[in-house]
Amino acid sequence: MSVNPRKIYTAYPGGLEKAFTMSYDDGNDCDIPLVEMMRKYGVKGTFNVNSGCCPPERLPHGKKPWARLPLSELIDLYGDDMEIAVHGRIHPTWDRLPSPNAMQDILDDRRELERTTGKIIRGAAYPNGSYNDDVAEILRLAGFVYCRTTPCTGSYKHLPQDLLRLQGTTRNTDPRCQALAEEFVKPHTPGRPLWLYYLWGHSYEFVENDSWDSLEKLLATVGGREDIWYATNIEIFDYLNASRLLRYDIDMSRVYNPTDTEIWLRITRGEDVQCIAVPPAEELQLPE
Repeated sequence: MSVNPRKIYTAYPGGLEKAFTMSYDDGNDCDIPLVEMMRKYGVKGTFNVNSGCCPPERLPHGKKPWARLPLSELIDLYGDDMEIAVHGRIHPTWDRLPSPNAMQDILDDRRELERTTGKIIRGAAYPNGSYNDDVAEILRLAGFVYCRTTPCTGSYKHLPQDLLRLQGTTRNTDPRCQALAEEFVKPHTPGRPLWLYYLWGHSYEFVENDSWDSLEKLLATVGGREDIWYATNIEIFDYLNASRLLRYDIDMSRVYNPTDTEIWLRITRGEDVQCIAVPPAEELQLPE
């Protein structure tokens, strides 16, 4: 039997090979211009909220040039196109707490966010970026799909493998952000690994550093493109997890999708590339 030279790779929705997402912490009034700019350039992201730190009503600025917003305002601001995730109800450093205390804070934050939004919350970011194996296990048992920490990889060319110790590509205070963005939008060779540019930070850093222009330049570079999938954190990781559940026959001639998500494949044979979508709960004959 001759070996079939086809190569079958997972693609992002629409057969794309690049994705861009953002992750911002602490739920404050600097998120207002941030969200406005994100929508201007058609990008999406995740906002990590401390429900117990949100005031009952909007407060004036104190010594800092920013202030936290009431939870109801944050929910209206983020709308249905952005994701809300857990960041600790009162922003404690989870790995410094006794495990029952850390678990209580995580679940209390999730409960308050779910009751207020009416949505199931399955994403998180570590307060202060600090974690250990016990906290990661608590999050797993509590039903979380991912939790972002603070170190960055400096690369968009490798998908994260350990989602409960998730590292972004870069923080918005890193001077490499724009250079990485300009590299990211260059043509992607078909068949190479999927790319994911994951930007994180705090929106108040754009005020403190007077750097809104640098963010707009970055979003103008990566935003509004037909070859990039713009998604929240949970949309990306749910999609990738669903793609791993595809079932193939031994000859790689048929594929079955047991999930409720349409999964895209790129089938390469030399320079020839064919994209196909595998509908939910369907079995397909793969092209030769």
